[in-house]
Amino acid sequence: MDGILFFGAIILAFLLLIGIPIAITYFLYKFLNRKFPNKLYKYVAFAPTLLLIYFIWTAIYPSEDFYEDDFKEVTQIEFPKNSKFIYKDATFPDHFGDYTSIFLFETTKEETEKLKVQLEKLKFEEIKDDKWHSSETKIALQKTKAKIAHQYTYEIEGGKNYYVGLLDDEKTILIRRISW
Repeated sequence: MDGILFFGAIILAFLLLIGIPIAITYFLYKFLNRKFPNKLYKYVAFAPTLLLIYFIWTAIYPSEDFYEDDFKEVTQIEFPKNSKFIYKDATFPDHFGDYTSIFLFETTKEETEKLKVQLEKLKFEEIKDDKWHSSETKIALQKTKAKIAHQYTYEIEGGKNYYVGLLDDEKTILIRRISW
């Protein structure tokens, strides 16, 4: 019985979250269409629905800033300028805010060396075997011809795991952040 109430509450919350902006749009459009029938003012009514669509879109497909922030969280240094993303993917956060993100990017050899030094400072553990190649990692690696030369991991108490892979072309970097 408690499960039915819980899922009922989730469904109701979802319907309200989606339904309220759509209802506002509908009634505002009707009002503005009556008040200004031949004016473009009535299209302002679509703002709540467009904002809803924008927030849902950015939750499903995060911007590059999201991945740059993840890079800073993992490495504690700023994302290298003049870097180019090759691949990026993230899961939708669960109700605790936990998610997985993975991204692959190219930068300069100098930035790669700087990152390697930073990982040693942060006490990342270098790993030698390929057991850390999750399905997400394998998908990201298919986007480049380079192979992983050095891989590092760091686990934070409380449920976060960071993985950094430096590829053998000395300019491609793979970052995976997991929280649970």
